[in-house]
Amino acid sequence: MRLTIIIPMYKTEKYISDCLNSILNQDKGNIDYDIVAVNDGSPDKTAEIAERILSKSNIKYTIINQQNQGPGAARNTGLKAAKGDFIWFIDSDDTIAENSFRTLSKIEADNIDAIAINGLEKFEETLKPCVQYGKFAENAVDGHTFFQSSIWSVYPPLTLFKREFLYENKLDYLPELYHEDNEFATRAYFFAERIYIADSPLYIIRETPNSITRTFNPKRSFDLMTVANLLEQFKKDNATDKQDIKVFRKMISICLNSALENNLKYSESDRYKLSEALFANRRLFKNMLNYPSLKYKIEAGLFLLFPKQIVTIYNILNKLLRR
Repeated sequence: MRLTIIIPMYKTEKYISDCLNSILNQDKGNIDYDIVAVNDGSPDKTAEIAERILSKSNIKYTIINQQNQGPGAARNTGLKAAKGDFIWFIDSDDTIAENSFRTLSKIEADNIDAIAINGLEKFEETLKPCVQYGKFAENAVDGHTFFQSSIWSVYPPLTLFKREFLYENKLDYLPELYHEDNEFATRAYFFAERIYIADSPLYIIRETPNSITRTFNPKRSFDLMTVANLLEQFKKDNATDKQDIKVFRKMISICLNSALENNLKYSESDRYKLSEALFANRRLFKNMLNYPSLKYKIEAGLFLLFPKQIVTIYNILNKLLRR
């Protein structure tokens, strides 16, 4: 397998050496790989440390410098420079398991569009698998069936994609957007025809206080609505199967609910702006009426009846559920 590892780098000078060494110290097996590290305008010494480590290795590598545009844009930059048959996006504050390449080298990758892997993340002081693949584990499966299962992860490092597949389906990330991975992964898994499910935990997620997924920013809610709108349009343009439409409704519902959940940390002015934006996009809440969760259905019904009070209704329901 020819593999390009793409690493977006931003303010991870404390962790980049662990990330790179976890890759460089692998038993390669039959994996022929190169590294494309994209310095996304990091103000610290992340890129300098990466250059020092990679220059001492015998691995082909490229370091690309660009102005800060977010991880999605950095992945797109790396993808343009990629030469491998498969692409693995790895975050610069995480690591891969020591047996990762040995596991990947055993996979017959000729006729598949993607390899879904598992990872480990810290949960209450213990490491737990990120995904429960169940009956799909360690098998090459029909992509359509796997998409409809909704078991797949939107987290970029947990899927290796065939480069040709990404190009043919014009799959790239939305720049300067939070939660761009929700939009990208949903489209990618919708298009994938054949996927191998490698259940082994090949990826280790590090808990850091500065992780993008843990950093508070009011922009998150507005970006989640952008993603919900894009998925709604994609659903209308491409999804005809009822089960596929259910998956899109689920992903849109998750985006909307997450946008509302974030409001609990907002100032009054930001909460007002969010209320206005939700009112303008109220049609999207019809998706929540078809979500299996009774909570979502009740919320959606109330939101559609009182669209100017969406944030207020959500916060009242949230308080009631916490009692």
